[in-house]
Order: sequence, then structure tokens, then C-alpha cells
Amino acid sequence: ITDLPKRCEMITARVQAEQPDIITFQEFDMFETLNPMLEAAGYSAGSDQGSYKELAQRVKDLGIQLKGGGGSPKDFAQKYRELLEEYAAKGLCVCPNFDSTARRFNPDGFDDGVAIYWKT
Repeated sequence: ITDLPKRCEMITARVQAEQPDIITFQEFDMFETLNPMLEAAGYSAGSDQGSYKELAQRVKDLGIQLKGGGGSPKDFAQKYRELLEEYAAKGLCVCPNFDSTARRFNPDGFDDGVAIYWKT
């Protein structure tokens, strides 16, 4: 299923039907579309979309810098870890990958990643 809005509607419908306490996602590349739907259904990933967009952009920029010769993989790993710790301290339970396949298909978009939602 490639129709993103339809996929998000189907996921939300399933969540509302099953009402799990915790939801986890892998290869999560639809935060901006699905997050408001899950929040409306009573779930949270711990922070607002602004925090996610900021984190995703900073990870993307860090990856572009590394690919352009702006540091070693070890430097990147340390900076990436620091970014994740910073946003985890803010309560955000979404972690974008670095240079994911999702971004290769949509260079203007963000990387996929993992997310944890819980019933609020």
C-alpha cells in the first residue's frame, strides 16, 4: 500500500479497534501524517511535531555533513548519540535513522526510524 494517507487511516483504525497500551513502529517514515491521528486517538510519542521536525532536520544535516567529508564516522556516532540524548531528555520517543532508504526515495523528506507511542 503506497497511499500514505490511506495507510495512516488503516493504522489508526486498527489502533482504535485494538486499543493497545503501547505501540512501536519500525521504519517509521510517516510521523508528520500519522502523529496527529494517533494523538487524536489518545496516544503520545512524548513530544510535539515541532520537536520531531527539528530533530529529523538536525540528523539529516549531520548526515549531509558527514557525506561531504565533515568528520569521521566516529565523530558522527558521537554527535548522533548526543542529539538522541538531547531529544530523549525532552521526552521525544521517536528516533530517525541516518541516511535511510525513505529519504533516498524522497530527498526533501526525512529519514525513517523507530517510534514508541503509549496510551495517554
